[in-house]
Amino acid sequence: MNVTEPLAIDVENAGDPLFTKLICNGVSDGVSACSVRFPGFPDTMLELLADPRTTKVLHNAQHDLLCLQANGVEVRGPVFDTMVAHAALFPLMPHRLSFVAAQFFALPRWKTEFADEGEYKGLDLDR
Repeated sequence: MNVTEPLAIDVENAGDPLFTKLICNGVSDGVSACSVRFPGFPDTMLELLADPRTTKVLHNAQHDLLCLQANGVEVRGPVFDTMVAHAALFPLMPHRLSFVAAQFFALPRWKTEFADEGEYKGLDLDR
């Protein structure tokens, strides 16, 4: 496999990344994207994650890498953390992925479809 383009990764789990099971992993090469349930990652996805030539782009990389590692998924190669980059450029703004994506792509935050307008991932602070 000879993929050296950046690979965007988003991990979904429930709770602490070290002590809960990985639910699914989303990947994108900037053109196509998919989300795959865990366990059962295709060999191609595992090869891309372990390829040291492929830059992995993650939002909150520390969390996602810990979760992948705790679930036996090898990740090698350079990592670019968009949350760290956003925090450096916009320190007073929220840094959740839904907010950052809306900021740069002029789209509504996807959680508004589920009547969750906040940045607190399901915590009912106002209700």
